[in-house]
Amino acid sequence: MVSRALRCGLCWFLGLVPLVCALPGKTHSNSPLAGSKPVGIITVPGLHFLPMPYGGESKDLRPHCILKPETVEQVTAAIKTLNTPQVGKCWNVAIRAGGHSNFPASNTTSGVTIDLVRPNTLSLNDNGTVSVGSGNRWGDVYRYLEPRGVMVAGGRESTVGVSGLLLGGGLSWYSGHIGSAVDNAAAFEVRRAQAGRWRIGLLTGKASQVVLADGSVVRAASDENPDLFRALKGGGGNFGLVTKYKLRHFPSHNIFGGITIFPYAQKDAIMRKFVGMVDGNANGHPDDSGFAAAAWGPASGKIMSFIVVNTEGRSNTTAFAGLEDLSPLVDMRADLPVSGIAAQITSTSGQYQVWSTLTYRNTPDMGRKILSSFESVIDDVEPLIDSNEDLRIVYLLTPLPISSSSYGDNVLGLDKTHTTSSVIFSVQAILPST
Repeated sequence: MVSRALRCGLCWFLGLVPLVCALPGKTHSNSPLAGSKPVGIITVPGLHFLPMPYGGESKDLRPHCILKPETVEQVTAAIKTLNTPQVGKCWNVAIRAGGHSNFPASNTTSGVTIDLVRPNTLSLNDNGTVSVGSGNRWGDVYRYLEPRGVMVAGGRESTVGVSGLLLGGGLSWYSGHIGSAVDNAAAFEVRRAQAGRWRIGLLTGKASQVVLADGSVVRAASDENPDLFRALKGGGGNFGLVTKYKLRHFPSHNIFGGITIFPYAQKDAIMRKFVGMVDGNANGHPDDSGFAAAAWGPASGKIMSFIVVNTEGRSNTTAFAGLEDLSPLVDMRADLPVSGIAAQITSTSGQYQVWSTLTYRNTPDMGRKILSSFESVIDDVEPLIDSNEDLRIVYLLTPLPISSSSYGDNVLGLDKTHTTSSVIFSVQAILPST
């Protein structure tokens, strides 16, 4: 067993990148690569951890070292070092970009967490694409693109990281028009593990070069190494470390929408609106989008919410007509840029997020059964919870448009199974992290 002190010593000796060695109660930043550049404020096991991620479970894990590379070259140096025979057997390695997940894949114990918050460059290209560094969050991307008159298909919440959403497929407000977010990716810049080696390169649908860990270069194209490009489109972080994305952009304009919240007594009316919106996506109205939720907390009791968006900026679309007549408690709908809608929908960070999902065909009967299940659960839970406790239970319904399976070549498998209007049903419990 390699001791923690020895592992931290290896980090320093091998000159990985700006890092923190996780000795209890102590912070070290001794790396030749750090130079005079600040590595940011990082606290470590024995004190605290990284900036609080979406799922509080990640906070409980204690890596030996946290690497925060500032450049692509430093990422490569770290991966090469951690993949050497002398070192690789001693470490677990986790990659963190946004950390927006309910399971703690973005952190590790007894190993190294590589935090990609610093590769956050953004640049507009001449070929109809924008280059997006893996450390960006979608709110940053939107605020960069809007003054330049273009937009991309991305996350609906401003704080969601670029990497996890894209590599997982990614639903956006524009999915009804152009499919999953990752289907609009033209290229990935990747550090890849294969047969014990790591690769770095730019993979496109046509041709690119891949630099091996030993410095050699190979060609990647549709007829040579095309598997990695496709595998990354829905394969998550299992096939390589992506540091940059090239996304196709389209003209930007304001969209109409926002959060609406209603008394729970309006549940049936809201569910009818939601079911109609999902059906409308497949019947000539792909610009309508949104999601509905039944939510409960000790202070608020049961409420219904409906987050609505029309990507063409229309306020009088049939799917959302009459919402103002349902006595909304909150109505934040307005003519807004994409960044404005995303800023409204920001998850609480640092709390434990526990959820489970299933997908069903969109029918009014399923909507009624889901509401009945929600009421039954709350009837069981409510007597057990003090009124001042910080706990929320959410039944979230998200459309899965048929068109989301019609664009691009990915590994999600929806092109084979997704033949009718569907809904992703998520049951969530949100608890305090302490």
